[in-house]
Amino acid sequence: MTANFRRKFLCIFTNTSVSCKLTPSIPLFSKRLIFHPRVYLARSFSNQSNKFPEYEMPSVTWGVVQGRKEKLVSKVIICDYLKGLGIISDELEEVELPSTVEVMRERVEFLQKIGLTIDDFNEYPLMLGCSVRKNIIPVLGYLEKIGIPRPKLGEFVRNFPQVLHASVVVELVPVVKFLRGLDVEKQDIGYVLQKYPELLGFKLEGTMSTSGGIPC
Repeated sequence: MTANFRRKFLCIFTNTSVSCKLTPSIPLFSKRLIFHPRVYLARSFSNQSNKFPEYEMPSVTWGVVQGRKEKLVSKVIICDYLKGLGIISDELEEVELPSTVEVMRERVEFLQKIGLTIDDFNEYPLMLGCSVRKNIIPVLGYLEKIGIPRPKLGEFVRNFPQVLHASVVVELVPVVKFLRGLDVEKQDIGYVLQKYPELLGFKLEGTMSTSGGIPC
């Protein structure tokens, strides 16, 4: 990482006159904010699970179509299952959950495989509202592609769990392109994001042009 990048990077957060605005699309300092997780599908990554053998697609992805009463019953059963694991599920009451315990169990076990713990779930229970197929696998696949080592993925998610709600194509790719425009070498992207994971929670607005330099 060059000194030129450090100067530009600092300017983004200190200079209010920069024409390219970075605004947080996910609250960075409140991990416990309640909202409905958005569901995205990045086909280029979700269809390449063979490149990530331990990222096996779940045998069941959501469950069966249910009516209102059935959904309420299923939610109670799933919350009881989570409480049995020691997970406080209060924040999941307003989140759409899968219809069966089996699907939720696969989410819990999948996240545990990458190194997350019950304490991590309690710190940010909304991650359990993310689909393994539509959210988690595409995001993890992209993070590894841009240089975050697989053994570090669990730590990265622990530090910034909101990333699991993000769209690879709509939100993550533009941030990476923006960093490349700040003279961050391709091989340094992973290092920069591990130091500043919250960068992936920013939404780029306006024209991302750094050809003329960023005023400082």
